[in-house]
This record gives sequence, structure tokens and C-alpha cells, in this order.
Amino acid sequence: MRLRAWAFWLCLMFISQAAGAEPRAGEPTEALRFNMYWGPIPVGSAMLTDAPASDAQGRPIRRIRLTCNSNFFVDLFCKVRDSLESVAARDLSRSMAYNKSLREGSVRRRFSTRLDWAHRRSIRLDLLDNSTLSRHLPESALDPLAVFYDFRQRFLQGNHAMQTDVTDGLYLVKARARMVGRERISVPYGTFDARKAQVCMSHVDGIFRASEPGCFFVWISDDRRGLPLILQAKVRVAGFLGDLSVELAGVENDQAQTKEQQQPSP
Repeated sequence: MRLRAWAFWLCLMFISQAAGAEPRAGEPTEALRFNMYWGPIPVGSAMLTDAPASDAQGRPIRRIRLTCNSNFFVDLFCKVRDSLESVAARDLSRSMAYNKSLREGSVRRRFSTRLDWAHRRSIRLDLLDNSTLSRHLPESALDPLAVFYDFRQRFLQGNHAMQTDVTDGLYLVKARARMVGRERISVPYGTFDARKAQVCMSHVDGIFRASEPGCFFVWISDDRRGLPLILQAKVRVAGFLGDLSVELAGVENDQAQTKEQQQPSP
């Protein structure tokens, strides 16, 4: 069992290295910076990146990463260092790998999941107790991180309600999203007209982990970029239940903002 676990881990490392290829010309990496709040209190920061790449066979894929870190004050009593990584098809038709490392106070989780579409199985390795778990897959499924980009893309295409299969290698659930209204909101990055959506995705270990029904809200800018402006949910972190919100604070290599800054003043 130990030998199979290490072989699986080496395979995942190979996939991650192949996914880390440089983005192709004309397909820039998107990097979004967020501030994190527990109620009104600033508690940390997060970075979300989406980069085009190619796998070992030269097929187009995308690599999505999210890191969350608590600030100095929170580190004194509940240090948070979370990292999520998704490897998915460029068109978001399915995921190939999903990795998560979580540290929230004394709580630890580390696992890696490979989605084997040739055999329609997911294989999840728990890196803390060195155990593996295999599950049957449907015809297609996304991981809990890639599904946000799928929903975001479909909202931009004019859909108001959608659903898709999502797996973290342990649970397979039906994730659902629906638009519930429009608002004008302000975040550290600016003020936007936004579409408010409710996302329900219970049990799976993603950005938020919640029991049934596992619903939270996302505000998306009502423009061609569809920027995720706020993610808001009631969650439990290191045993504490509260309202966690993640608000957009910056967009690196923002071509739209750069163009506006280059416009001559009237």
C-alpha cells in the first residue's frame, strides 16, 4: 500500500510540473488579490491565479491556484495557511487533478486527487496518513476550484442557473448556481455594478467546506471580465463559526485598468 501511495504521488508531481509550463502568447495569466474579513475584522489575504499551459502530451490545460494566509494578528492564535490547486481542461469540460493543503490552527488536511478518465476513477491520496481512496466518476466532473471558473464563464454567456458534477476525490456532488439579483457594490479594488449569485455545493473540500446545503454567495462584476468581487459564507475555522468574506483588492496585469490610466486627461 505504501509503495502504491508513493507511486501515485510521483505521478501527481509529474502532472503538476507539466501543468506549470509558461502561458502561451496571447493568453495571459489572471492573478486576483483579495482581502479576507471575519465579519468586519481584517484577517488575511488571498491570491487566485488562472494560467494556461500544456500537459505532457501537449494538450491545452489550465492551472488554477488559490492561496489564503492569515495576517500577523490572527497568526498569534490561529495561523491559517491554505493552498488549493486545480488542473483542468482548457475548456473546463473536466478536471485532471486537485490538490489541497490546509492549516487552520491545529487543524491539518493534505490530500492530492487524480482523475483518471481512461478508467473513470478518481484516486485520492491522503498525505498525512498515507492512505488512498478510489471512487467511480461520471462522464465528466470538475473539482471544487475549477467549478468556480466554469460557473463564472457560463454567467458571462448569459446563463442564470446551472449545475455540474463536482468531486474532491472523497465526495461527488451536484454543484448548483443561480443568479439572485443585481447590486452596485464597493470593494477595495473599486465600485462595480455586479450580479449576485448563490452557489450550493455541500460536503466537498473546496474554498469553503460546509454541510448540507452548503450555500454561499458570490458577486461578479457585470462587465465583459466578470470579475469575482466578493465571496461570502458562514463557515467554521478552527472550531469558530462566523461570517467569512473575501473581497477583491487588486488585479495584476489588469489591461483594462492600464488602458484607462494611459488615457490623456481632459
